[in-house]
Amino acid sequence: MVYCATFKDITPQTAGEVGIKALNIAELSMQRYPVPRGFVIKSRALSDFLLKNKLVESINSILENVDINNHTSLTDASRKITGMIAAASIPEALANEISTTYKNLCVSDDMKGLNDVAKSMINAGRGDPYVAVRSSAIVEKTNACASGLHATILNVTGTPALMNSILKCFASFYSAPAIYYYKKNNIRSPELAIIVQEMITSEKSGVLFTANPLTNNLSEFIIESSFGLGECIATGEVAPDRYVLNIKESSITEAKVNKKASTVIIDQLNGGTKKERVATAQVSTSTLSTNEIKVLAEIADKIQTHFNHPQDIEWAISKQRVYILQSVPITTLSSAQDQSQPAQQCENAICSGTGANNGTAEGEIRIINSPFEAGTISQGSILVAPSASLDLLPAFNHVGGIITNNGGMLCNLAKISREMNIPMIVGTNDATTKLTNGTNVTMHCASANICINSAKTESTEEQKNIPATEPESDEEPIIATKIKLNISEESDYENIKDSTDGIGCMYLDANITQTDIPPDMASSAPNLPGNFALKTIDTFYPKSVWIKTKDIHDPDFKNQLTELKLIIDKGYNNLGIMFPAIHHQAYISKIKKTAEEIGLNLSSIEYGISIDTPAACILYEDFSGTGIKFMSIDYEKLIRNTLGLSPDTRITNHDMHPAVLRLIKNCIRNYHKRKIHTSIHGKSITSQHFVEKLIEFHIDSISVNKKEFRMLKYVAARTEKKMLLDIMMHRSHNQHNY
Repeated sequence: MVYCATFKDITPQTAGEVGIKALNIAELSMQRYPVPRGFVIKSRALSDFLLKNKLVESINSILENVDINNHTSLTDASRKITGMIAAASIPEALANEISTTYKNLCVSDDMKGLNDVAKSMINAGRGDPYVAVRSSAIVEKTNACASGLHATILNVTGTPALMNSILKCFASFYSAPAIYYYKKNNIRSPELAIIVQEMITSEKSGVLFTANPLTNNLSEFIIESSFGLGECIATGEVAPDRYVLNIKESSITEAKVNKKASTVIIDQLNGGTKKERVATAQVSTSTLSTNEIKVLAEIADKIQTHFNHPQDIEWAISKQRVYILQSVPITTLSSAQDQSQPAQQCENAICSGTGANNGTAEGEIRIINSPFEAGTISQGSILVAPSASLDLLPAFNHVGGIITNNGGMLCNLAKISREMNIPMIVGTNDATTKLTNGTNVTMHCASANICINSAKTESTEEQKNIPATEPESDEEPIIATKIKLNISEESDYENIKDSTDGIGCMYLDANITQTDIPPDMASSAPNLPGNFALKTIDTFYPKSVWIKTKDIHDPDFKNQLTELKLIIDKGYNNLGIMFPAIHHQAYISKIKKTAEEIGLNLSSIEYGISIDTPAACILYEDFSGTGIKFMSIDYEKLIRNTLGLSPDTRITNHDMHPAVLRLIKNCIRNYHKRKIHTSIHGKSITSQHFVEKLIEFHIDSISVNKKEFRMLKYVAARTEKKMLLDIMMHRSHNQHNY
């Protein structure tokens, strides 16, 4: 056969066509190990597919120009290539050979000598076999694991579904993590084969290492396991149970049972797989019995002896029978054994998990809730994520370390973290909720503890609002972005009012006493909030003061508008009124009608809307025709309403979510085009990364609390300088090219 090879046809001489994964599994099958039946699609299949569809030149051009250190460039390159592959077709000769070989999986070995007519008669009475389709990378570097970089598609049945799965494997060869990994490690001309095997519907599954990858101890076997299919362990979506065995003494030295809230099982109705919640009674129970651990260890020991090298083994248990799905060499062991580090403890450990790599790392926490946010990581940050997904791999160039809620030390990302020497702690369960963006921590992989650097935090507390990279100077930075204050009482602007560009959001429910109001102003408004507003507007004159009213449906709305009219009547033209909860232009019409009833002409003053919902972002065309002069995004409300977050969810852990960033970016751009001032206000805007994004989106003003004001000004100055430098360098480059 040109493209396919059965397990019995694969020899060490064909390794260059099938890869080490396929070579080893075929050899184990021939040695009568419990390996599911299958065949291999050789690497020439992908090569010919690209040639026949005339994709080689286009793909090479994209890969030559990709910047793997730029997340946008990397993801765009991957998206273009995978899109081209998805739109292409598998050549007829390749498709026919794969289809025939696939159909023959239903024929037992002792009948494969029959002619095609006899085989067809046998197959006619049977349904199409269910198979697992696994990629097998072929790389020249012996220490490159390339673990999990390419697609695995489970529970596939029927020729059309198989062909679609093969296309997905081809496309995964150009995933963003794969492009990053091969270019970062200077691996040239890698190739890809595909293993097609009988599908094992496992009740439990996992990974077994016949050596401890952290200590290089060849006497320790490590098993990680969970319920269902092994997909959730490999991809780091679950914190698996972990068992450590001393193989010389045949004893279990450690057994850690984790909470396994979800699992992956086959989807009997639609094909493929699906996630399912684990029954409450099973969540905290051990996946493996003592006897099952013993059986796995015995098989693994024989496999290690056969290959004469420590092995990374994937296994599954179905109907009390063990199956071996993969066995490849462990690539990260050194010649020295037992390199364990002393476990460093700290009194202020905020959370802990399982060490997936050696070493320590110190830096600021950066929480992401989606792998697509990986491109927002600053150099040296400690990345914190829900799962140990390989989609985080492109962030490896920037991070100082990685912490995840889920994942085990044998998951794919952990394997690559050891290969690329990135400190990593997995299986913390709650790192994304216990840790806070911007907190300076040290992660100790040996003890798997994450500790707050309290000494550093205390020593820099007074200078917290000024980044350490800024020079110590009393001079205010010159910036284009206006930096304003949120206030609800007078102390919010004490000793800082001269440095501000005004008030971006003022709340009228402050607790102000009558003695706070100068006598000549005491009669200017009917109640205390109005007096506070007047004093603030007078103090900041001529700088603008935007006052946020209550919802139009609130009984006090009309009274507030009356108070503000009295201030306007005194001649203050620096007052702006911001109306919240506006998600239809009809609300503006109602507000105007209420204003007319009290004799207030809104067209004579500056008024705008608070962007609280995605609706207000989307309906920019409707609102631009209502006479508004500004819009100001409510940081907390817009994020909650966009992502459906509960009131007790920490907003700062979600402000870099790709949906939030895209919504805000488009909102700013669309209102800008209609010459409406764009702003944002929020009590918890503290993330420098988020502020940098706002400035990159060309927002006109940002309003924060007094505590964050100085920090924000310097972040804005630094970001604007970087943007200007990028423009100058781009112009210089273009002039040079011409």
